[in-house]
Amino acid sequence: MKSMRTALIVASLLAGLSGLALAQTAPEVNTRGTRAERMYKMQARKGQRDVPMQKHTTTTKTFYVALNATKKKTFDTETERRMKNINGGMLGGKDHRRHHGQH
Repeated sequence: MKSMRTALIVASLLAGLSGLALAQTAPEVNTRGTRAERMYKMQARKGQRDVPMQKHTTTTKTFYVALNATKKKTFDTETERRMKNINGGMLGGKDHRRHHGQH
């Protein structure tokens, strides 16, 4: 907004008008809201994202209880392997290094 105000002052001075009076009529528009409002919105969005994760966790626990020991071991191994692939790609796996270079 400062650049807009500066531009208005310069334009009004060139036109021979009082730059300060013209600049004061330019409204300051804050479309993002206050810091507190933005934080509240972020928390609300996080809550919306947490709902599917809570459902997934409940479903997984229910499924896991029904497995026998051998199937639990297989489930754990496969889940761990898949999570390593997901996290490896995001947190330093082959794809991450290729995209950003090695850290």
